[in-house]
Amino acid sequence: MPVALLIRESEVGSLLAMDDVLVAVEEGFRALGTGGAINHPRGRSATPSGTLHVMHAAVPTMGMMGVKAYATTPGGS
Repeated sequence: MPVALLIRESEVGSLLAMDDVLVAVEEGFRALGTGGAINHPRGRSATPSGTLHVMHAAVPTMGMMGVKAYATTPGGS
């Protein structure tokens, strides 16, 4: 069964080695260049009190997908 992980930015550095990240990014861009990956531009939904930013992508041949979402406010909180 697929598992979803919620990873906070503060945890990323302790979970991934930079060499592994570089290999994964290269593989992802190669898949994107050959049509084997899907990458959507950042989407934004805004209200007077803040903005929600969402980015998502998938590499079907690897059985992987991901999403990053975060909110910002005019006051920076």
